[in-house]
Amino acid sequence: MVPAAPLSQNTHSYTSASKKPATIATLAERALENIWDENKELKYFLRIAERSRKEGKEFYKRGDLENAFVSFARAATLVLEKLPTHRDYKRLLSESQRENLMLVCDSLMLSSLTMRIRRVAVILRIFP
Repeated sequence: MVPAAPLSQNTHSYTSASKKPATIATLAERALENIWDENKELKYFLRIAERSRKEGKEFYKRGDLENAFVSFARAATLVLEKLPTHRDYKRLLSESQRENLMLVCDSLMLSSLTMRIRRVAVILRIFP
């Protein structure tokens, strides 16, 4: 499987003048592209999750809501769904570290929800 590329290399920005915005389903699919390879080390995925979280924040600051959503969804999917199935998850991470990951993920989920609300508002032209 091909390693996950930084999202900064795979961006699909939305501007109201350029095209119709992507659906949530399409954005969710993008978040899952090349996300998992069971042969990779746990640290690799921890770095991908952290990088995706940071990219999500940067995209959001720039007003790029689609890519922010994709980045936050990628990080959340890794932390909530993929990492707990990794062969080394319980062996290498203490209970405290696993709890901290979940706290970070709670923050990501809130960011993702905020993105959805803002995106709908932009589509409906509630926000400029």
